Amino acid sequence: QGLMRESGFAKVTKVKESGVWDKSADRPKISFEIPSEFKKALAESNIAKTFFDRLAPSYQKQFIGWINVAKRQKTKSAGLRSRLLYFSRARDSD
Repeated sequence: QGLMRESGFAKVTKVKESGVWDKSADRPKISFEIPSEFKKALAESNIAKTFFDRLAPSYQKQFIGWINVAKRQKTKSAGLRSRLLYFSRARDSD
């Protein structure tokens, strides 16, 4: 179709030949559903909830993804606390 230059096509071909191209399908799926503990924390803080609700959907997904990607509950809880702290501080700088 002529949409890619030769140099770009050569790079794609090289990656496909190395097997890396197919490995991208093996990535874990990240849930963007709001975790119950995050919903509860937002319900307890009007400042954090207001800030979160004002975010563009893509940013909301990013914050939710950071929490959901954690493997251990300790890591998830720490991520949740740091996001809520960020939300409350970001609100204060308006």
